[in-house]
Amino acid sequence: MLKYLIHVLVLGLLIVSFFSCSDGDPFDDPVIDRELGDVEGLHAVEFPTPSNGTWTYLNPENNRKFTLRIEDTRFVDGFVYRKLNSSEMRLFKIPLEPLKDKIPDMQGQEVSDLEDVIQTLYKVQEQIAEGERKGVSDEELEPLKVDQKQLRSVIDKDFQKNDFGLLTNRATKEFTVQKKDDEWRIFENFQQPFIIRKEDDQLVVFTRETFDHLATNGLVFRWKGVYFPASIPIKSRYFFKSIKGYQEAALDVYLTLLGEVPILHQSYFIPQKMWDFPLIVGKEWTVFEKVSVPTTLVIRRVVAEDVAVDVPAGSFQTFLVEEVVVGIEDVGQPDETEENEEGKSGVKTDSGKPYIPPAHYWVAKNVGVVKYDYPKYIPVGSQPKIHTFELTDYNLPGY
Repeated sequence: MLKYLIHVLVLGLLIVSFFSCSDGDPFDDPVIDRELGDVEGLHAVEFPTPSNGTWTYLNPENNRKFTLRIEDTRFVDGFVYRKLNSSEMRLFKIPLEPLKDKIPDMQGQEVSDLEDVIQTLYKVQEQIAEGERKGVSDEELEPLKVDQKQLRSVIDKDFQKNDFGLLTNRATKEFTVQKKDDEWRIFENFQQPFIIRKEDDQLVVFTRETFDHLATNGLVFRWKGVYFPASIPIKSRYFFKSIKGYQEAALDVYLTLLGEVPILHQSYFIPQKMWDFPLIVGKEWTVFEKVSVPTTLVIRRVVAEDVAVDVPAGSFQTFLVEEVVVGIEDVGQPDETEENEEGKSGVKTDSGKPYIPPAHYWVAKNVGVVKYDYPKYIPVGSQPKIHTFELTDYNLPGY
């Protein structure tokens, strides 16, 4: 009995000492209270990952905005990993102003602004669905469907003003409105929903989008062991940082179905090494390698240091890191062709060349990534579109 009590006491002391070794969260980075001096490169302690740390990024071309936040932990394959959450992408704002084209009162409700339009469309939609369940004839439902079409058109006009046509730029010519708590969601078949929230005297529109190189180009989410060739939005990533590197082991993704969007957790076969510390010019490492056909290799390399970058969050001296996706077989440069035996032009294959332009990351000490860009792959013979995001705000407790 005494031996058992001694074991419990020792275990308790170990737990207390573990949780008291840092000020608060035991997974927090140590507080930087002194410079590293003339030590070369950017070290792990200078790549902050504090609990509740946030980074907000903006695409200056289209004003899309999102925030990353570190919070919580999760067991992944028997190990504890930390959670990096991604917010929804903010797209645009719509002021709640009186409608220019007056709509007759519908459903016993005055329709004066876009919020009224959305609420009324929801009611009309529910009445049509109820009528169809009860077997009401199309002729009897026609007045409701006319109202539905008119209300959809009004919403579409406001979205078109912000380059998001709901009826004109989509495969389907209709959409549905759903209500969840204090927000509205606009759904189309197999599309990520538009999420509408009221903030002060305006409606703010969000969606779930990919905003990084690998996820945008279908090199993150797997289906039956094969990378699914689509942009699947990521809700959370699970990582572990040591003095030698920063690895990701799993992720949560949004899967779009009709109606509510479920979240699927998926572990990597092998953790991906996103950062290899210290960052020193000339260093190169493998993020991950897929050896099954079709094979893929992702490499990061540090190509420059002391690169001056100006972003909304400030001016920084940075390390420039390049990320390259290398095709090991049956791929090559998208703008190079060769004639095959039949005299037809085809993609020139070269197992040592990147087959798309690289992504770039500008990393500042004690801040993290302050700017990055990446290509969206498109068919051979065209120029990929480059997406750029810049840091607008950050909050790093302890730094």
